[in-house]
Amino acid sequence: MTTATISSTTFRTTTTFVPAPSTTTVARAALKAALADVLPATTGKTLPVLGHVLLRGEGGLLTVSGTDLTIGVSRVISASVTTSWAMTVPAKLLADVVGALPGEEVILRPTSDTTLNIGSGRAVTNINGFAADEFPHIPAVTGAEATFVGATFADAIRRAAFAAATDDTRPVLTGLLIRLIRSSATLAAADGFRLVRLVVALPEPVTQPIEAIVPAKALATIAPLIAGTEAVHVTVGHSAVSVRADGVQATTRLIDGKYPDIERIIPTSHGTRFTADVAEMKRATKLAGFFAAAGDKSVKLSFADGRLTIAANATEVGDQQADIGGSFEGEPMSIASNVGFLADALAAVTTDKVYLEAQTSRNPLIMRPTTDGSSDVQIIMPMTLK
Repeated sequence: MTTATISSTTFRTTTTFVPAPSTTTVARAALKAALADVLPATTGKTLPVLGHVLLRGEGGLLTVSGTDLTIGVSRVISASVTTSWAMTVPAKLLADVVGALPGEEVILRPTSDTTLNIGSGRAVTNINGFAADEFPHIPAVTGAEATFVGATFADAIRRAAFAAATDDTRPVLTGLLIRLIRSSATLAAADGFRLVRLVVALPEPVTQPIEAIVPAKALATIAPLIAGTEAVHVTVGHSAVSVRADGVQATTRLIDGKYPDIERIIPTSHGTRFTADVAEMKRATKLAGFFAAAGDKSVKLSFADGRLTIAANATEVGDQQADIGGSFEGEPMSIASNVGFLADALAAVTTDKVYLEAQTSRNPLIMRPTTDGSSDVQIIMPMTLK
C-alpha cells in the first residue's frame, strides 16, 4: 500500500473503502450541497475551530453545522447512520474533498473523536479535526414567532441589506430593522447616506408585534438558503433570532440598541416628480458610472419637462450624458447623487417604472415604485452640485 501525506489528509490510492459497523452513508450530492450552504458561516479568523464544520450523525440524519460566533447555520440531510457520532473537520477541505470524490455515495466513518475516514468509490481519505465538544454551542431560540414565504423574505433581504452600514461606528446601522405588525413586515436599512424601507405581506398574522435589529451580513448569508422554500419560520428571542426552513436552520445574535425613527426621516412631500423607465435608467447610470469612477463618483440628474438627463464628468477622462423620456410634474431642478448608491437602488427595484422625487437639489432623492398602494421607498442623500 502506498500513501501520500498532504497537510492533515492522507490519500490511500490503492485501498477500497470497506463499510464497518460504525458508518454513515450519505448521497454525495446532498452532502456537497449541505457544505455549500454552511461554508459561508465558517471563517476560522479568531479560533481554528471556527473554520470547521460540526458533523453529527444520528438516527437517519446527518447534521452539518458551522458558525463564526455571529451566525450559526445547520443543514440536515438524510443518511444511513449505524451508530451516533459527532466531530468537527476543516470546512473548506471537506467541501473540496467531497466535491472531487468519484462516487454517488459517501461513507463517513469516525476512526477516533478527531479523525474522520471518508470513502467513495475507490477513493479513501482521512481528515483530522477536533472533538465535538470543542465546537461552539449554537443556542436554541425561544420567543415570538412569525412565518414568511421563503422567496418573499429572501428577496426583501436582498433588496434592503445593501443599504446597511458596513462599519461599526454606529452598530445599529449594520443591522436590518425588522418590524412585524399584524399581517405585514417592514424591513429597513440605512447607513447615514441612504435608506431603504420595504413592506411585505405575511401569509398569516403575528399574534403580537415583533421588532428586532438583525445583522445585515448574517441575513445576506441566510437569504440564499431560504429563497427556494415555501415557508420560513422566524423566532425572535431576547438576544438572538432563528430562521428555519426545509432542513436548514440559521441562528444569529440581535443587535442591541434603538434604531433611528425611519418614518420621521422619510419625506412626505416633493416639489418635483419624474416617472422614469427603470431599464433606461440602469443603462444611463452604468454609462455615467464609467466617468464618475474617474472623478468624485457623482452623477448629475437634471429633471425637466418630458426628460431626465443623467450626466457625469471627469476632467481628465471626458464626460457622458443620456436623456430618458418620462412624465414630469413640478419645477425643473438638478440633483447630484453617488453613482454607486444610485445603481444599487435601481438594482433593488422590482417594477418597470419608478417615481423619482425631490424637494430641492439640497434635499434627498426619493425613489418609489409606481405600484399603487406600495409603501416601499428608497432615499439617497444628495452630493454637492458643481
